[in-house]
Amino acid sequence: MITLKYIWHDCFVYEDDRAIIVFDYWKDPTIGKNEIPMFVRNAGNKRKRLYVAVSHHHKDHYVKDIFEWCDICPDIRYILSKDTARFARHMLRPESLYTGIKPDPATVTVLGAGDSFHDENVAFKAFGSTDVGNSYSVQSGVISIFHSGDLNAWIWKDESTKKEVEAEINRFEEILEHI
Repeated sequence: MITLKYIWHDCFVYEDDRAIIVFDYWKDPTIGKNEIPMFVRNAGNKRKRLYVAVSHHHKDHYVKDIFEWCDICPDIRYILSKDTARFARHMLRPESLYTGIKPDPATVTVLGAGDSFHDENVAFKAFGSTDVGNSYSVQSGVISIFHSGDLNAWIWKDESTKKEVEAEINRFEEILEHI
């Protein structure tokens, strides 16, 4: 069975018979602040690999609490944009003096535009963004998913000049050509 569940803002959870994939988790308004989302507990119970994809480090797309999930779900894989990895470097380096939760470096893959990751369950391909970070194309079985992160033609109706609108549309279309 295939499901796609909207969580909040740009966060979605995709599940099929191979995997559970979480995109841009930062908040779930249906649970308490320190509660673990149901999809994380389900991944461990269903013995499925949990993939946590982060498009970029902005606070409405990423929260460091995702790294606590490695204690609950041993079969977890983090797919991070390069800017997120830089932002979270103190948590990602084993030699760091940071004493909080640190994921196993073997579970973390850092991607920039043009980079890819695949294993026996999924294939991720990173594309650019008109903000920071990545957008992702993901293949799981016969299903293809695209998560845009903050890929957008950022036009502010009452503020953008004609020149700014043209430049933004060009930037957006240049990235779309690669997808």
